[in-house]
Amino acid sequence: MNDLRSVNAHTSIGYIKQLDGLRAIAVFAVIYTHYLPEQYWLLGQYWGGFGVRLFFILSGFLITRILLKARNLAELNNQHKGLVLKRFYIRRLLRIFPLYYLFLLFYYLFDIASTRDNILGHGFFLSNVYFGLINDFQGAASHLWSLAVEEQFYLVWPWLVLLLPKKKVLISVIVFLILIAPFSRYFGYLLNFNEIAIGTSMPANLDALGMGALLAWLVSEKQQQFWARLKFSNLWILAGIALIVFVRLVSFRWEILTELNITTENAILLWLTASACKGFTGLTQKILEFPPMVYIGKISYGIYLFHLLPPLALEGRLRTFELPISDINLLVSCLLWVAITVTLAAISWHLVEKPINSQKKYFPYVDKG
Repeated sequence: MNDLRSVNAHTSIGYIKQLDGLRAIAVFAVIYTHYLPEQYWLLGQYWGGFGVRLFFILSGFLITRILLKARNLAELNNQHKGLVLKRFYIRRLLRIFPLYYLFLLFYYLFDIASTRDNILGHGFFLSNVYFGLINDFQGAASHLWSLAVEEQFYLVWPWLVLLLPKKKVLISVIVFLILIAPFSRYFGYLLNFNEIAIGTSMPANLDALGMGALLAWLVSEKQQQFWARLKFSNLWILAGIALIVFVRLVSFRWEILTELNITTENAILLWLTASACKGFTGLTQKILEFPPMVYIGKISYGIYLFHLLPPLALEGRLRTFELPISDINLLVSCLLWVAITVTLAAISWHLVEKPINSQKKYFPYVDKG
């Protein structure tokens, strides 16, 4: 978020707040399905996947928007794009690495989720590859796959955004990325890869990341037409929600319908992100800009990293219990875990992340003329 401000991406504070509100929704969707047994999932939906894809769309949008803005500034100031690329990676390192490696060190010292057996894989952001090879998420380390996907995406994507012709080539590459994902998942099934290997690979998640990038390109290149057309999309979104509910209720397992469902969910998440960029009004605005929601979104990286620790530490993996657990005990346990997770994330934000993030001011994307 600070990166957006640094390149003057938008003049509306509400824009920043509403995207933070979406981050809060995304991280709570992940917590919801990781803390509650499957019988409590609404419509039998794995909402954690929904939350992760929202994170991917937000990341694809924010990173591409930042890079496009920085590219424009570099061109206006006749500065080399290599500088923008260098500064991008420095700023990413400051944002992601310190807390991630502190977290990984803690896992290594206590050998949580057999981390010592794959310390290099986790350390080099290859957790998704490792999980796919062993066909196992390894419990409390399972969520690291999505961070690996994002870091793998960042190795390539900034080069393309900064160096390709924006109007002639970049948009075609973005569309190509979006199309790669369903084909990747489909061929994974044909080749009998396990579901973990299919679902956690970087190519299989390029549709969500690419949709975010597409939104950034549209906002940058076709802003007026895009915002004008966005308001006419509500009917299609309602139809998409109806389709998702229908497929879930009848429990279709056919691959084509599953792919249609994923694409529809991604389209809805893209619409949510686009609408937040434009600025929701009314009740939705109040929800997304509600100060606790904004704060949760701001510290969501820490929440995501830490959220599997409280259940593990308190021996509360409820879905492994053989004895029935009352709803009230389940609710109290989940609320306790959420409170501990948010507290840990808040501490890490103020003691680790925020001070380190403040060092970004020494690495602007483009030097002042």
